[in-house]
Amino acid sequence: QPVLCKDFMVDTYQVYLARHYGADAVLLMLSVLNDEEYKALEEAAHSLNMGILTEVSNEEELHRAVQLGARVIGINNRNLRDLTTDLNRTKALAPTIRKLAPNATVISESGIYTHQQVRDLAEYADG
Repeated sequence: QPVLCKDFMVDTYQVYLARHYGADAVLLMLSVLNDEEYKALEEAAHSLNMGILTEVSNEEELHRAVQLGARVIGINNRNLRDLTTDLNRTKALAPTIRKLAPNATVISESGIYTHQQVRDLAEYADG
């Protein structure tokens, strides 16, 4: 089974550490990275044959993810400021991803606890 290093990646050294400890992919959060930082981390991950889950939490980050060529885009349903969750965030953002990046894989992240919630989000996300 693939291993995702779900950490606040801000330095390429962390990518190398993640690979050393067995990660197959890393989470890159656009809420904490500018485009230059993202590209440096992406390059490090790809040089190690690692996958990238690009996380977005709003429309601005979504457009950045598309412009950066993200192939797997995760929509974080959790507000990192107050830690509340809103599954409607996936429902609101996913159609724009589908339109702008039809080949991207869309993941709904955080706040999903029941089978019914998974079913409700199935039309919006691939996972």
